Amino acid sequence: MRIKRQCTGWSSFLALLFLSCLHLLAAPVAMAQQWQVGMTSQGTPITATGYQVDDQPRPTVVMIGGLDGQSRSTDRVLAEYRRYLARPKSEQPVNLILVANANPEGESLQFPPQGRAYQDDPVSFALWRWLGVHGPDLVLIESERDFELADSLSNRIVAGVGYVPALHLYDEPEELAMIMAELGNLPVSPAHEMLDRRLSRSPTEFAEQLASHYGHDFSWPVYIPGMALISRMRLGYLEDVADVISLMSTGRPSISIPHWLPRATWCLQKWLNVRVTWPTLIWPGVLPIWDLMARVICWRPCPCMAR
Repeated sequence: MRIKRQCTGWSSFLALLFLSCLHLLAAPVAMAQQWQVGMTSQGTPITATGYQVDDQPRPTVVMIGGLDGQSRSTDRVLAEYRRYLARPKSEQPVNLILVANANPEGESLQFPPQGRAYQDDPVSFALWRWLGVHGPDLVLIESERDFELADSLSNRIVAGVGYVPALHLYDEPEELAMIMAELGNLPVSPAHEMLDRRLSRSPTEFAEQLASHYGHDFSWPVYIPGMALISRMRLGYLEDVADVISLMSTGRPSISIPHWLPRATWCLQKWLNVRVTWPTLIWPGVLPIWDLMARVICWRPCPCMAR
C-alpha cells in the first residue's frame, strides 16, 4: 500500500506539472530584452530595456531619459514605461524600448557626433549609432536639454541607415503621457524600412554588395583583406582578383613587411590557379586546400591583433 500511495502521488504531481506547462504555453507572454548601448568616458554602462508585446510586427518607440544628466527625467520615463506595461495588451499598440539614463555622468553631447568613433565623445557616438541600427519608428526625449538630438534624428540619416522621427518633450511629463496615449497609428520610419529591406536580401545579394566595397586591395596581405579576396573568388570575380594579386606579387610594397607575409600572396595566387584550372573542384563541406592554406597564413599576427 505504501508503494501504491507513492506512485499515486507522483502521478498527480506529473499531471499538475503537465497542466501548468500547457497553461504557460497557451498564455501570451510579453518578451523583454536588455542591451548595453555603450559606455561613458569613465566606463559607466548605458543600458536599454525593451518590451515586445507579442510576435506580431508592430512599430517601435524609444523613450530616452537622463540625456541632460538630471535624474528627474529618468524617474519620469521609468514611471511611464511601467504604466505602459500595466495596460491591457489590447491597449499596447507599439513595442517599447527605454533608455532611462542615457547620460549617467552628465557629459556634454553633440549630435551628430564628431571625431573618432567611441574614442571622442563616446556617449554621443553610442546613442547615435545604437538608435540608427535599431531603426525605431519614434524617439521621445524627456529632458530639459537634448543637445539637438531630436532635430538630428529627424533630419539626418542616422548611422548610415535612415531618418528617425523624434520629439523633444522639454521635461514635460504631461506631454509624454499624452503622446504615449496616442500611438495607435504610428507610421514606419525610413530607418525601419531600410532595415527591413536589408533583412530581406538573399545571401548572394548581400555578398555582392560587400564585394563592391571589399576585396579590391591587397597592399597589406593579412587575414581580413585576404578573406575578402577569397570571397570575391567564390563569387566568380577571378580576373579582378588576379589583377589585385599581381600588383602585390610583381610590384614592390611601399611598406616594410615581415618575411612571412608574402606567403599569403603566394597561397592566394595558387588558390586562384586552382579555381581557374579546376572550377568544379569543390566538395560539399570541405574547404579546398589552397583556400585553407591562405586562411591560415593570412591569419598570422597583424598590428590590430597585437593591440
